[in-house]
Amino acid sequence: MMTVKPRVVVIADWDADGVVSAAIIKFTQERLGVFPIQGEARLDLIPSGPRGITEVMSSLGCADALVILDIPLTIDVYEAIVKYRAKCQGVIYYFDHHDTTIARLSELEKLGIKTIVGKSATAVLVRMFVEGLGGRLTPRLKQFSDAVAVLEGRKKPLKTASEQIVKMAASISRALNVSKDKELWRSYVDWLSNPLPFEAPRLPVGFRGDTPLEVGLKLSKETEEDVKKAAMEFSMQAIRVGFVKFVDARGKWKSRGASALAGEISRITGQPVALLVERDDGVLLLVIRGYKGLPQLLADLLLEEGIAADKGGHRNLAICRIKEGVTIQELINALRKLSFEAWRRMELDVQ
Repeated sequence: MMTVKPRVVVIADWDADGVVSAAIIKFTQERLGVFPIQGEARLDLIPSGPRGITEVMSSLGCADALVILDIPLTIDVYEAIVKYRAKCQGVIYYFDHHDTTIARLSELEKLGIKTIVGKSATAVLVRMFVEGLGGRLTPRLKQFSDAVAVLEGRKKPLKTASEQIVKMAASISRALNVSKDKELWRSYVDWLSNPLPFEAPRLPVGFRGDTPLEVGLKLSKETEEDVKKAAMEFSMQAIRVGFVKFVDARGKWKSRGASALAGEISRITGQPVALLVERDDGVLLLVIRGYKGLPQLLADLLLEEGIAADKGGHRNLAICRIKEGVTIQELINALRKLSFEAWRRMELDVQ
């Protein structure tokens, strides 16, 4: 009689942190058989961000173990988990490093979810957890988890994170943010989790002629050129609002790649930037790029003021979903007032 293997579902973010984290879980489950299920299991790998997770989890079906990786706990994500938990009793693990997740940790724990969160990149959190179970990872997984730590803003550079590996990890993020191709995402996960050091990456259908890494580098280069060209134009349109440069890019730039665009505008102007873009569903997003934690502080204040309905991102990159009904003038007025307070708090933190 055939025994049905337990089912493990991994939902991870599109970027390099999510890809490397998913690869570590895949290796640990399929090669080591120690986590999240002891022994053999059926493994489903699904890329998603906070916006798409509601649809993903509603069509998921129940799993014996669900692992969520590198996805900030927004309102949508929390509601999707609540609905899933109401119908499914399998174990849920949540690995993440975003501030919104850390701030709402108790809400996850009340649902009986096993949370592993911290300030380190998610791939580092997953790696440390697996190694704590006695799992030995491959040099490739260790190198890429260190590279992700550098990309996520680790203050002290890691000796094991070579410049080449960091560039490769960055190209993976850019390629996936541009293409949002699920099969390309899975090909990266498969390659990173492969224990054979010289095994060539396999290419998904539609990307013939290049390896996934070459595809990533090509898409990354094309995107970088587009972003630099657009950033030059937007930087000339930027207006000073308090301590930030405000750019209204609604109707001029799609929300995909907005983080890179805001970063490039900030580099050109030498100032923190608040970039307003509109998603295809009409939702307004404010992407804040800067330094010394100012974006995170400003996003927190926008949330407290009732201008933002939700936020995600990191210390130097914050993405706010603007509350429905807030006018552009109200947003500008809030930025002018709150950026001064964010700057004051930043200066106190630095001291």
